[in-house]
Amino acid sequence: MIVAIDWSLTSPALCVWEGGGLVMSNVKFYGLGKKPQQINSNGLDITIDKYPEYKTAYGRYNSLVSWAMDIIVCHSGIPHRGVNVVIENYAFNANGQITNIAECVGILKNTLYVMGYPTHTVSTSSVKKCLTGKGNASKDQIGELYPAPMGLKTAKSPWQDMVDAFGVLMAYQLIQ
Repeated sequence: MIVAIDWSLTSPALCVWEGGGLVMSNVKFYGLGKKPQQINSNGLDITIDKYPEYKTAYGRYNSLVSWAMDIIVCHSGIPHRGVNVVIENYAFNANGQITNIAECVGILKNTLYVMGYPTHTVSTSSVKKCLTGKGNASKDQIGELYPAPMGLKTAKSPWQDMVDAFGVLMAYQLIQ
């Protein structure tokens, strides 16, 4: 099993692949949004959970990491076997938020480490190349490709972030 993560403070997304062909219909998608919903569209399993409330930056980080860990543990069980967690490396153009993202990812990686989950990273350019064929593709170029397979009219967050998580999964599979 592979859990691929596109991490951000506003719209983190996970996809869980437990085997079969590497296609979107064999993946379970998770994201955060304003309206919780379960979507089964075009053979896809998509869960949007309500974005957690928080009072401090650390409270936000802790809530986001807890959300992600709940999903990972739910799919892998404890003790887990044969699970790899893959996180997209930092995008250095994170509009002044790179320190905050790094702090939050540090908490996530530490939690995964303490619980014994092997973690891996893939570069942003390799994710973009897997999704579009170009390592320097823009978010708009990626967004143009995937609304239809996901049964969507738009590729904005959290949808775009789930597509990015799928790209993380694809990039990891290429290096294996």
